[in-house]
Amino acid sequence: MSLAYQSASYAIEMEPVIDNLPSAIIVVNRDRRVLLANQMAVAFASKSKEEFFGLRGGEALGCVNSRTVPEGCGFAPACEFCKMRQAVMDTFEARRGHAGIESEMAFVDLGPLPVRVSTNYLRLQDQELVILALEDVSEQKMQEQIRLENARLRVAAEIAAAVCHEMNQPLMAISGMIGLLMMDGDIDDSTQNLMRTVKEQNERLGDITKKLLNLKRYETKSYAGGSRILDIVKSSPGASKA
Repeated sequence: MSLAYQSASYAIEMEPVIDNLPSAIIVVNRDRRVLLANQMAVAFASKSKEEFFGLRGGEALGCVNSRTVPEGCGFAPACEFCKMRQAVMDTFEARRGHAGIESEMAFVDLGPLPVRVSTNYLRLQDQELVILALEDVSEQKMQEQIRLENARLRVAAEIAAAVCHEMNQPLMAISGMIGLLMMDGDIDDSTQNLMRTVKEQNERLGDITKKLLNLKRYETKSYAGGSRILDIVKSSPGASKA
C-alpha cells in the first residue's frame, strides 16, 4: 500500500476528529513519517497539510535539529535526547501512549519553546500508527513563573516585615542614646567622631528596614559559597540607596 493511499485513507476516517482538537496533532507511521496533520499543526508550523505529508515529525513541525544533517529528523546528534522522538518510538514498541511529557524544543520560525508531548498507539487498516499531540505551553510556564515569583515575594515581604518590627525598637533606642551622649560636652573629639560613625551606621540600618518594607518584586544576587540572597536594592525600586 503506497504512502499516498494510506494518507488519503486515514484522512477520511480521522481528519474530522483531529481537526477539532485544540493541540497540534500529527499521525505518523513506523518510519515516523506524517500521514495526517490537523489544522492546529498546520498553523503551528506555518505549512499546508500537503507540505506535512511524508515528512518525519521534526521536519514537519520545523525542529531546527532536523536541518543540521542531510538525513533529517532523528539523525542529528541532538536527536538522541529528543523527548518527542523518544515518546513516539516508545509508543510503537510498548503499544502504549505517553501523556504530558514536557520538554523544550527549538523551532526554525518560533525559536526555543517549552512544549508538552502526548502520544497514543493506534492500529488501523493493519497499519501501526502513533497519534502525537504537541502543545505550546510557553504561556502556562510564564503564568507559573509569575505565580512562583508572587509567592516568593509574599514570603519575603512577610519575613521582612517581621525583621523590621523587631529591629525598629533597638534602632530607636540606639539613636536616642547616641543623641544624648553627643550632647555631653565632656566627651573628647575622638569619641565624638566614633559616635558620629555609629549614628551613621544606625541610620543606614534604618534605611535598610525601609527598603525591606518597600519590597515590590523578588530579585536575588550571588553570595558567598555559591548561594543566592535577596537583593534588597533591586527588590525595592524607588527606595534610597544605602
